[in-house]
Amino acid sequence: MAAENAKIGVATARKFPSLNLLGIIGLGGTGISDVLDPSKLATVAAPMLNWSFLDFGRNRAAVRQAEAQRDAADAQYRQTVLEALQDAETSLSRFGNARQQLAQLLLAEQSAARAATLNAQRVDAGTSTLVDQLDIERQRLSATIGAEQGRAQLTNNYIAVQKSLGLGWTDLTGSARP
Repeated sequence: MAAENAKIGVATARKFPSLNLLGIIGLGGTGISDVLDPSKLATVAAPMLNWSFLDFGRNRAAVRQAEAQRDAADAQYRQTVLEALQDAETSLSRFGNARQQLAQLLLAEQSAARAATLNAQRVDAGTSTLVDQLDIERQRLSATIGAEQGRAQLTNNYIAVQKSLGLGWTDLTGSARP
């Protein structure tokens, strides 16, 4: 944005006259001692005025073009910020949903573990069969796998939140990640 604003200033400055000075300073003579003699100093100075008053709107068009480029850069910046905010919001939403899903999966895992414990007591008492116990153990194992997958998904979503906010994260070895 600063560069685009500077271009507007440059284009505006072209509307006004500019004064340049051209100068030459010289020392000379026929001998070495003449080089250090101040009376042999030769100078020439010439002012040069540059003003394009007959530009027929070219400078105004250049200013408008620079302003349009600044406005385009501003729009691009705003679009980038909106996309970053949308990415952060999406990541936070996914993280929140993953937390809720993991809580439900952990409750299911606890319930399956309780059911397996109770049915094991029934098998010991002779009121339930070993086939029922194996079926309940399979359900408990399925619930445990689901909970572990939920933890992995929550971790992935946490990393996505950290990345979308530009915070990074620290892995188990303690080294920081961008």
